[in-house]
Amino acid sequence: MLTKLHDLLENGHLPRICKTVGGKDASRCGAFALGTELILSALVPRRLGITAVTLRIARDGEEATDLPFAFFDSTRGEDEYCLTFTLDKALCGGADALLYYEIRFSRGAEPLYTDSVNNVDFTLSAQSAAKFRLLVYRADFTVPE
Repeated sequence: MLTKLHDLLENGHLPRICKTVGGKDASRCGAFALGTELILSALVPRRLGITAVTLRIARDGEEATDLPFAFFDSTRGEDEYCLTFTLDKALCGGADALLYYEIRFSRGAEPLYTDSVNNVDFTLSAQSAAKFRLLVYRADFTVPE
């Protein structure tokens, strides 16, 4: 089974992760104001055999919290999973925070984890690896132009 999965991943059959804020693509953004509602979508090729998707997110130096994605749709050989959550004080622990996250793809007894390359792109790994970073700043902070 691992050989087959390896062949699929080598042939460009990676899941795609989309980050949306206010209806706009925010996939390349890594910093958001406290109170921002994020929508994460995972578009997963069905041939990978993924049965569930989970966001594992943690404040810097703290234990991670798991937030499950909900199955949304299935079209053209891909399953779409979505998760909507708010960067609130409960998640961030105050007015600002540095969060680390990864996405876990359940695949029977072989979970797969995102391995962040540059905080935008990723590969998949059999073990938890490099995490994405997300900076949350005070809602009244003005971002310099």
